[in-house]
Amino acid sequence: MSFYKAAGAVLLLFGGVSLGRALCQKIEAGFAQTEGFIALLKYIRNQIDCYLMPVDKILAGCDPGILETCGVSADADLSVIHSFSELLDCCELCISEVLAELLRKFAGELGTSYRDTQLKICDYYIGKLTAERDRLQAELPARRKMIMTICISTFAGVAVIMI
Repeated sequence: MSFYKAAGAVLLLFGGVSLGRALCQKIEAGFAQTEGFIALLKYIRNQIDCYLMPVDKILAGCDPGILETCGVSADADLSVIHSFSELLDCCELCISEVLAELLRKFAGELGTSYRDTQLKICDYYIGKLTAERDRLQAELPARRKMIMTICISTFAGVAVIMI
């Protein structure tokens, strides 16, 4: 009977490590997605600045790698995306609600004014996203340690109670 208890305890510890790793991957995916949106906003800004292109043509000509980093699936039909808000609807967002709301505000302001104002809007949101990315990057190691510690400790506590 003690063999089964020990095997159960080991399985619980394995479950804690697995859950911790999964949660760490989720926060890392959110960080990567934030970087993808920064790259996309920089691309949009450059296209407006250099070619004064409308948003639908900018998104149609965007590198699929950038869009994939933003959360658009590789098999998604990009021809149906005509605005930034439609792009956000197609994305599987791993980012925080604060960042998602910031991107929704950007989507509402994009394409509603003249070139100079659009460039200022892009610069403003690029700055906001960059500041949030820097904050996330600074917090990432501590968050990883905290998640792993909590998961492993919780599952180890349950394993000790079982034995």
